[in-house]
Amino acid sequence: MAGGTAGLLTTAARRDLPVTVTAPRDARPAQLVAGHCLEALPPDGTVEHVRLTPCEGPHAARVVSVYAFTDGWPGQAAADAAVARSCALSDAEVAAGARAVAWAPTERGWRLGERTGLCLVAGVRPAGP
Repeated sequence: MAGGTAGLLTTAARRDLPVTVTAPRDARPAQLVAGHCLEALPPDGTVEHVRLTPCEGPHAARVVSVYAFTDGWPGQAAADAAVARSCALSDAEVAAGARAVAWAPTERGWRLGERTGLCLVAGVRPAGP
């Protein structure tokens, strides 16, 4: 994906967190749902932990969708590509300087039961007063 960032997810257990985050907290990517905001965007590569923050304040990225895999392990390149294809930005987001960030499960994460990828939008700040 042009302008996108790839992340690889690993997890040992999945337990979704509530969408509303009232204070910064640590989480595993497998716990994230659409609507969560990240305090900082980790560097490309394997992502094992992130810091969530309330979306009303400054944040580096927001989870906008969760991609559910339905078949067997497709291989890393195909997993990355499938999640990246699901990360479509609106014209308004692109004009605002946003970029899509796609996180797909790793083969290790897949063996541990991870079957979802995440699409995040980075580079857009919440509207101020």
